[in-house]
Amino acid sequence: MSARSRDLLSAALIGAGIMGAGELYFACAASTNADGAYWRDWFDREKYFTGTNAIGTAHASMGSGQNDVLFVGSAAGITQTSSITWSNNLCHMVGMNPAWPGQRSHRSRINASGATCYPLLTVSGYANMFANVAINQGIASTLGISNVTVTGARNYFKNCHIALYDSSAADVAEYGLVKLGDCSEVGFEGCYFGSDSVTMSSGTMLMYTSNTTIRALYTNCNWVMNAANAAVTFIHVKGGAGKGTSIFKNCLFINNSATAITEGINSTGLVNTGHQFYFDAGCNFAGVTDICSAGTEAYVLFGGAYYSTGNVENVYLGHMLAIDHTSG
Repeated sequence: MSARSRDLLSAALIGAGIMGAGELYFACAASTNADGAYWRDWFDREKYFTGTNAIGTAHASMGSGQNDVLFVGSAAGITQTSSITWSNNLCHMVGMNPAWPGQRSHRSRINASGATCYPLLTVSGYANMFANVAINQGIASTLGISNVTVTGARNYFKNCHIALYDSSAADVAEYGLVKLGDCSEVGFEGCYFGSDSVTMSSGTMLMYTSNTTIRALYTNCNWVMNAANAAVTFIHVKGGAGKGTSIFKNCLFINNSATAITEGINSTGLVNTGHQFYFDAGCNFAGVTDICSAGTEAYVLFGGAYYSTGNVENVYLGHMLAIDHTSG
């Protein structure tokens, strides 16, 4: 790659939040695609990947701990027939499509194909960034227990769509569109989760599975489902999960279905460990009978939009309070 080309791409990475990028790589569906043909001459042969499983193959060639970056083309989706384990540290993936406010259905996308793609992406390394990509799982299998699983610390997702494209994947109680394991700190910004057309009959959209402390920050994110069963939830903290803090800023939780789900947040784990959820006044739930159960409401705090007149003085003062389960 020429020095000029590298300068141009590095400048684009600064806007994505990566300073001082290491080696640069490229992956796309086919070298005959418009972007594949164009970028083929920009990248060294050993850093240019096309075809099925190009994401996983590229990751295996990238370095760990040196801010290497994989650019993902946008002419067509890249098919993965096997799961991707992103085990490198400080190793990033950036889609070559604009970071637009619509958030969903990016043209830089990874598509699961085959019964072994669950989860489609496991992030076990630390301090990685994923930006401007769609991670699509549409496996017709009840074994599809998650789309993205994060077990490494301090990972960050920006302007990503983590999507469910086959309802049978969400037919088991252990299903979680995103699962957070022993990941310590994790962040999602400007991300879109789920689909308003593919039905969910079991499981949850966000599952906390760790027995260690998780600190999570969600900013300007949308969580959208189409519930086929009232037992589905947006968030589930498993019993025995670790103590920690989850902060939601300007996030929407939308169930686009005539079937209202019973609880938005179903969590014995909150009571067991004292994990706290904080939702600012820009957060809202739709298509939900209750935000949470009476037994967990002390661990779910909201800004002023959700309170009865009895709490009005605290709302004026800007105090975050537990949701009133009985008046929801």
